[in-house]
Parts: sequence; C-alpha cells; structure tokens
Amino acid sequence: MKKYKKWLLQFLIVIVIFFGIRFYQQQNLITGVAPTFNQKSLNDESINLASYQGDPVLVHFWANWCPICKAEQSNINITNDYYKIITIASFSQRDEIKKYVSDNDLNWTVVYDSGNLIAKKYGIKAVPASFFVNSKGEIKFTEVGYTTTIGFLARMFLFD
Repeated sequence: MKKYKKWLLQFLIVIVIFFGIRFYQQQNLITGVAPTFNQKSLNDESINLASYQGDPVLVHFWANWCPICKAEQSNINITNDYYKIITIASFSQRDEIKKYVSDNDLNWTVVYDSGNLIAKKYGIKAVPASFFVNSKGEIKFTEVGYTTTIGFLARMFLFD
C-alpha cells in the first residue's frame, strides 16, 4: 500500500509539472483578431496576413533547432494540401533557416521573423506554436507543442 501511495504521489507531481509548463507556454498567447504582419518570405514574396482574409489560415511558428518542429513537418506538409499555411521561423538565424528549408524540401510558405517581432506580437514563448485563424481573421484556437495531421485538419475544419 505504501508503494502505491508513493507511485500515486509521483504521478501527481508529474501531472502538475506538465500542466504548469503548458500553462506557462500558453499564458500570453493572444486571442481575438490575429495581429497582421507584412513580411518577406524566404523566396522574397511579400506575405501579408490581411490578404488571407476570406480563407482560413494556419499561422505556425517554428525554429530549425526544435526537434518537435521537425517531427511535425510531415503534418504541416499534409495540412498544406488542404488549407493555407504561413509558417514563421522564429528564434533562428536567416541563413540557418534558408539552409534548413533547402535541405528538408519544405514546400510551404516560410517567413523569417527577424528580431522575433511577429512572435512577440503573438505572445510566443515556445515553439512550435499554431494559431488557427478563421476566414474573418479571428484566432479561433491556439496550440503550443506537437500537433498531429488530424489535429491540424480537424481544427481548421471546425473553427472556420
């Protein structure tokens, strides 16, 4: 019985730590109308979030050094076949991001967030972070951490 109580206490401590970290990561994420930005993609294409109004869009923050972001790449690729996606590379250097995109054949729009200005607007503390923006430009759902393909597709479908 003593072992059971000790195991239960350890389990509860892990759960509290897990939810504490999740709360910390998400506490400053913005809600409501998505902050607009006008930035160049790595292909020197002008990307303006306001121009996506009328369509749901996934605004996804990531970094090249992030193992969870790398694990999520195939999920983003598949989601990109069905919905518009703007990925924002933050907390990294531009040349590193360009090399990473080239080496990994990423086929989605990548915006380099110079000085992490866009990440600050969105309240990002950790990557990956995703903002599901509906066709009216409103953030309907946010997620920090790994998201499956089904998770991306379901949220995009449900929250538009």
